Amino acid sequence: MYSIAAALSALAFTLPAADKADARARAIAPFVDGQTVAVAHVDLTRLDADALLDWVAEVGRVEKTELEETRREWRGWLADFTKAGGNDLYFVLNLNDLPRELIGTIVPLADGVDAQALRRVLERIGMFQQLHLETHGQVLLGGGEAVRKRLKTVKPVERPALAKAFAAAGDTAAQLVVLPPPDTRRIVEELLPTLPPQLGGGSTRPLTHGVQWAALGVDLPPKYSIRLSLQSPDAESAEKLKDALVPILKSAAQQRGARDFYPDIGRLAESLVPRVDKDRLTLAASDKELKGFLPIVVRRVYLYTTRGKSVRRLQQLALAMHNYAGAYKNRLPATANFNKQGKPLLSWRVHLLPFLEQQALYRQFHLDESWDSPHNKKLLALMPQVYQGPNRALNREGKTVYLLPTGKHAAFKDGPEGPRMPADVPDGTSNTILIVEADDAHAAPWTKPEDLPIDPEHPERGLGGHYPEGFLAALADGSVRFVAKTMSKATLRAAFTPAGGEVLGPDW
Repeated sequence: MYSIAAALSALAFTLPAADKADARARAIAPFVDGQTVAVAHVDLTRLDADALLDWVAEVGRVEKTELEETRREWRGWLADFTKAGGNDLYFVLNLNDLPRELIGTIVPLADGVDAQALRRVLERIGMFQQLHLETHGQVLLGGGEAVRKRLKTVKPVERPALAKAFAAAGDTAAQLVVLPPPDTRRIVEELLPTLPPQLGGGSTRPLTHGVQWAALGVDLPPKYSIRLSLQSPDAESAEKLKDALVPILKSAAQQRGARDFYPDIGRLAESLVPRVDKDRLTLAASDKELKGFLPIVVRRVYLYTTRGKSVRRLQQLALAMHNYAGAYKNRLPATANFNKQGKPLLSWRVHLLPFLEQQALYRQFHLDESWDSPHNKKLLALMPQVYQGPNRALNREGKTVYLLPTGKHAAFKDGPEGPRMPADVPDGTSNTILIVEADDAHAAPWTKPEDLPIDPEHPERGLGGHYPEGFLAALADGSVRFVAKTMSKATLRAAFTPAGGEVLGPDW
């Protein structure tokens, strides 16, 4: 069975469109049962990394130089994936896996493909490392332990709608098919008989009875398109579904969050009127509409991805700070080490290296010399990834935006001793900012003893610039939070003082 599925998937790209849909349905059929609610398919051979990233740079108004590293990684990964014999990825969502697990991943293996070689290529991507891929017959299975066990023992149930939905999605680079089981419709009606006011209110019955399945087809640059098809049991149900969807789209577009995300979303919602053809509805966005909307989406996704990296790096730095304190009698590192004349030599970022698994780099520094001595200055180019911020140009210069807040009332002051934990933070470790992500104008050479002086009158200076809504900060308890730019100066000032005795405002 698995051999047939792998062969069908590997040969799908040579077939006519209708046959491709059928081949995709049969490739995933061994892992589909009555509780399967969604199946996604991605044809990685259809992805053009250069065209996609050029498009991202154009519509997202991102400098191409910022994407060069990503371009090299994607281009190399896609080439290695296809060279190892990979073509398709399938993702399956099953009610039996919820809420503990999320999706199962299936990678068909054509005859003669080295499964382990393909697995090693996939695991270069962080997501696949977490999926714990393993060989089962002629597929690679991924997911949590319970998901993998279920996929290996699943008793397939024929779902004729699967091939029809794949066909409706079209011969695109990616398809998403949603197949709500009959029980799901009943449960939704019982738990949510009426739509929330944000979606216009009204009965959920036109949705639960009007959608037998949904299919989304997406093509990526250089040719891009989005098409959503909704299958109803009959023409009357399709008309009722259309009548229900129009106010839902308009109500959703009126929500503040939606307008903040895309100010012109109201006009977009009006243009997305479903087209009814007998028992099926279709929503398709034109190139003009996509060119207006997608730049915002791309930029938001780019910022979200960048922010995720920064969150993880701040978490690493905060943890390393605590580990440093554990090794040095509960004291965090000072802003720098000093010579006998009181001159700061090397930043705390250098002295944190042994707690970031960078002992070899730390041993290369001459600790009794300044950061810009002939020897130490050569090491500026070796900035560890954990200090690299969102701006790749600054990273290449060896500059970082991860700085300590300093000042008379801040957690860190000039001098050879860092604050004690938690004795010097009586306001509470969860209420005190430890490390900030500064703006690009305040980026500092990572080895230089330079940080961000906090102005009590203008505590927001030097912060933000990477995300429109605010900035990231690591707190003294080791957590990382996003600080909104709308936060009052009083609250932000209080968050920078570890022993000010203030009560943080409700906007914290």
